[in-house]
Parts: sequence; structure tokens; C-alpha cells
Amino acid sequence: MTSVAVINVVRELIEADIIFFRLAVALPEPMRTRVIGNRSRMTQDVLSLMRLTLEPATEPQRFVVHLPGQAADWAEPVRVTPSVDQLSAALEHDVNTYDENCAVCQDNVTSGTRVRQCGHVFHRACIMNWFEMSSRCPVCRHDVREPRAGNPPGLAPSAAGSRSARG
Repeated sequence: MTSVAVINVVRELIEADIIFFRLAVALPEPMRTRVIGNRSRMTQDVLSLMRLTLEPATEPQRFVVHLPGQAADWAEPVRVTPSVDQLSAALEHDVNTYDENCAVCQDNVTSGTRVRQCGHVFHRACIMNWFEMSSRCPVCRHDVREPRAGNPPGLAPSAAGSRSARG
């Protein structure tokens, strides 16, 4: 690649950056910071590649290129959800209830799923959808990945109370 071609690429990169930064101002703050960081890394990678074309390295070099939109980025929020095993230990399905409402959809629950650590009852589909987004009970915010202090793992609160009353 000739130096004229490199200069043309750098000129186009600068023009694209001018347009990009004019538009980036309109983004909300958390997103703006992440997008500008991604763009800066990409520009740095392009300039490093251009430098190599002008001054070839004497020995082989390796590059790590950051591609926005590929895989999880370090700045992306990490979704923390319970595993299948944690849900199996934390939930009791097909529990008959009377006069209870699902806190997720607000409809009446006659047969649902109970969170063992806190005893809250939900429709099975509602609570399973909830746990795809969160690891906490939607009512009391208890993390279902951890047993509640004082309750043995996998033991419903009502059973724990009757056990302590006997013992």
C-alpha cells in the first residue's frame, strides 16, 4: 500500500470520526461512554494497521482487534441468573394455594410455584420468565441462589418452622 493510499484511508477515518462524534452527542450518557470507547479502540486498531503498512515489522506481530457487537464486551452489563440446579433447589412446583395473587402478573394463583426460601407463590411460567432476568424473588428480593439464613437448603419455611417447634 502506498503512502498516498494510507493518507486517503486516514482522511476518510477522520471524516467518519467527525460525523460519528456529532451523532454521539445525542446518545444517553451510559451508552455514549461505551460507544465512544468502542469507536476509539477501533480507530486505534485501524491506525496501528496503517502504521504497519508504512513501516513493515522485522518480525511477525499479532494483533487483537476489538469488534463492537461481537461477543460480550467488557462494558456490557452482565446478566446474573440462577442456574437450572439452583432453580431446582429453590423452587417447589405444583403447589396448591388459596386466595393468593402472582406478584409478576397480578392474577389469581390456584396451583403455582413456591420459592422455598421465602414461601412466595407465583404462576410457574411467570416466575420462570422472571428468573431468566433476575436471581431475586420479585416480592422480597431474596437471592434464590443462596439459602436464607436459618433455613436448611431446600426446606420450605413452613417445614423449617414446624421442625424447630418439634426439636
